[in-house]
Amino acid sequence: GEKMEIIYKDRRKVNFEMVAIGGVFSYDGSLYMSTQEATSTSTGELYNAVNLADGESTYFDEDAVVIQVRAQLIVS
Repeated sequence: GEKMEIIYKDRRKVNFEMVAIGGVFSYDGSLYMSTQEATSTSTGELYNAVNLADGESTYFDEDAVVIQVRAQLIVS
């Protein structure tokens, strides 16, 4: 499939807790979207973000330093 074009204009470092739900951020070179906190019913693991490249759910501590990204989803 088509790859998403990623252009970084403004690299603002913030704590994860400052990213709004639905907000996109970069961490360790990967893009994530913040989600409502959820608990896996099968493993009991907490999740509060999803990796936009592979759809994997993951968890960030409130004080994790991330780069806030103003993202645009363009449907064509």
